[in-house]
Amino acid sequence: MDINSEAEEEVKALKRELDDQKKVMDSYKAKINEQDEHQQELKSLKLKLEEADKEVKALKQEMDEEKKVSDSYRTKINEQRRYWMNEQNEHEQELKSLKLKLEEAEEEAKALKQELDEQKKALDSYEAKINEQNENQQELKSLKLKLEELDTTKCKMNEQEHLIQQLKDQIECPVCLDIPRSGPVPVCPNGNLVCKKCKKDSCPTCRCVMGNGKSLLATTILENIEHNCKFEDCNEQFPLKDVEEHEKVCPSRIVSCPDFDCTERVPLAKLVQHLIKSSECCVEDAAPCVALQGWKRRNYSFGTKSVSGERIRWPMHIYAYSGETFAVFPVKLEGQYYAVIVMFASEAKCLEYKFELIVHDRNSEALDSLTAVRFQGNPLSIDLKKEGLRFYGIYGKLMSKILENSSMFSLSFKISKLNS
Repeated sequence: MDINSEAEEEVKALKRELDDQKKVMDSYKAKINEQDEHQQELKSLKLKLEEADKEVKALKQEMDEEKKVSDSYRTKINEQRRYWMNEQNEHEQELKSLKLKLEEAEEEAKALKQELDEQKKALDSYEAKINEQNENQQELKSLKLKLEELDTTKCKMNEQEHLIQQLKDQIECPVCLDIPRSGPVPVCPNGNLVCKKCKKDSCPTCRCVMGNGKSLLATTILENIEHNCKFEDCNEQFPLKDVEEHEKVCPSRIVSCPDFDCTERVPLAKLVQHLIKSSECCVEDAAPCVALQGWKRRNYSFGTKSVSGERIRWPMHIYAYSGETFAVFPVKLEGQYYAVIVMFASEAKCLEYKFELIVHDRNSEALDSLTAVRFQGNPLSIDLKKEGLRFYGIYGKLMSKILENSSMFSLSFKISKLNS
């Protein structure tokens, strides 16, 4: 059994070997067949390659012919290009030349235009001057006409003024040389006029008996002419109904110096000058001090004067505030102390201002003083009589209290404008 088995195994091995050889033979045959196919394909490719070579040769020959044609065309194109380039260069040169000529023409045109504008301006200026001369001539004619009218009017006014002056001369009082301001105006039998205050029994002109004659014509004249302001330094003239109102506020009206010991009466416009020049009335010797906003303080002493004196005066100080002039000073009259603040203006103007004034002891400020007298109101007008300035009086015992520690006191005040 062992021998059979070995034989079987050997047979099986031989079969496997035979199968392997068969497979190798089959593979070899397949390769041979594949090589045959490759040879056939190679032959086919060789044929195709030969055909392709023939086609390439034909195409190359065709391309050579086309190249020859192309070179011919290229030569012609290059010649044409050179021709056109030459033409273009010539055109560019010509264009540059034309541009230069155009620029020169434009410059020349600008110069001509500028010259034309200047000529036009000169012409416009000339026309304007001609028009101005024409207007001036027209204006001159108009002015001449107006001047003639003014001359005519002036002549008429001169005639009227001459007539009015003659009428004024006729109604002027021969005694006081004033023109009456109210009628009826006394007249003598011979027609001579005299004012009421100068009327006597006999006429001052013809010496006849005056009688009781009245001139209604003179009354009519004085009611319709302008009257001179009665104050010497004023040259203003006003209708009868306005002249008295003007004299109440005239800058040249006569006023009294506010100092109670001074009897001078001067025009209001010269009052400050009087006070500055006076060594008794006023402290200042130059323009008034400017009273700014806030409190102003002045200190006073009795010096060699007795506190118990009945009449003591201190020089005043003058101040300027908001275009107006004020005088401030204390005074003792008949044993009574007064604080005086006077405004150099009419009573109506004084109503536009207010003041506050404190009389207090020397050693304290006005608003801090425990013993003080305080006044406030409108300043007193310079038009008041001196008795009217004795308005803000200080009770004697209270003043004595202020002077208790020393014979000195202070007066502080401030001025303001109402509605400001």
